[in-house]
Amino acid sequence: MGRQGVSSAINKTDKKRLIFAALYTEICLAFPVIDAMRDGYDAMFVVDAVGGMSQLAHRTAIERLTAAGAVPNTSLALVTELFRDWKSPIADKAREVIKSYLPEAQKLLAARYPTGGADCPSAHSLRYSRDGRPQCMEATATPGAGSGAGSKCCRTAAPEPSLLS
Repeated sequence: MGRQGVSSAINKTDKKRLIFAALYTEICLAFPVIDAMRDGYDAMFVVDAVGGMSQLAHRTAIERLTAAGAVPNTSLALVTELFRDWKSPIADKAREVIKSYLPEAQKLLAARYPTGGADCPSAHSLRYSRDGRPQCMEATATPGAGSGAGSKCCRTAAPEPSLLS
């Protein structure tokens, strides 16, 4: 089905918000998202359901799409946004999916961002710092920091290798 066939099928739904994922961010995602926005649709794309031919290509395409008005999101955030009623009879099924997803996402992050030696203990979790880099965080409270506060692990996530290094 070509662009006209896809556009025709989407038009028949009377939906104005579209959610995108693709193989290559800079090609398979960027072109249809920009076309959809040009045609008057609101576009959201799932950043962890797409990859680029390089980190630079991926990030540049995400920045380009965001600047154009598309909304970036993660698969976990998308699922929880779409599933708004956690008291419904099918909520337990959604929780099962999310519970199985979280440990796998943690493993992928740990593999992608090695933490300088041994993997973080299971009591630790990866969280994002203000600059967007994942960091290993202890799940236990820091003395004097209040209940549930995390502290940085000694094995902070390594920065991504630079294309220039």
